Amino acid sequence: MIPQMHVEDPLHVMRGEFLPEAVYAQAIASFIIVCTDAIILTPGHRTLALVRRQALPMRGLWCIGGRRFAGERAEASMRRCFRRETGLDLPEDRFTFLHIVEYRWKNRQQEPQGAGSHDLSYQFTVSLDPDERAHAVAHLDPNEYDRSFGIRDFTRAQLIVAGAHYGVLDWYDAVFPGHDHRP
Repeated sequence: MIPQMHVEDPLHVMRGEFLPEAVYAQAIASFIIVCTDAIILTPGHRTLALVRRQALPMRGLWCIGGRRFAGERAEASMRRCFRRETGLDLPEDRFTFLHIVEYRWKNRQQEPQGAGSHDLSYQFTVSLDPDERAHAVAHLDPNEYDRSFGIRDFTRAQLIVAGAHYGVLDWYDAVFPGHDHRP
């Protein structure tokens, strides 16, 4: 279940915004960055549909998402980030909350890259039909994702063979509990 948010004044609007790179680099060094990420599922299959990220902090097989703004509900952030990254404007109820995960990365995209980052990720799942998936592939941000890789399905065994980050295996285990862990 998604954590409960208590709002003192529903009429008060917080305006989250993108920060200049230098300011954002300072923020990353000082604060835990909150993100929302979508793990794509293929209906009827026990697979995770993943992209190949080209940007730090995580290069390789990963999911789609981004930073959550101050004052933004997790579901609204997930919708906004998914729309920005894939061009698909899905309603919030298409995203199912899975869990929250923390990551401490040794590198980051912003200089100095070796300073790393500490992220808190609200992770959701979303199922896409073939047309939505094709649209998403065509609209992946080429600065962040390898468009030629597209969005590919992986069983747990294929994730192991592909050398996926252990966090991705944790996602698989959370989405498909009780499966056989042997490759």
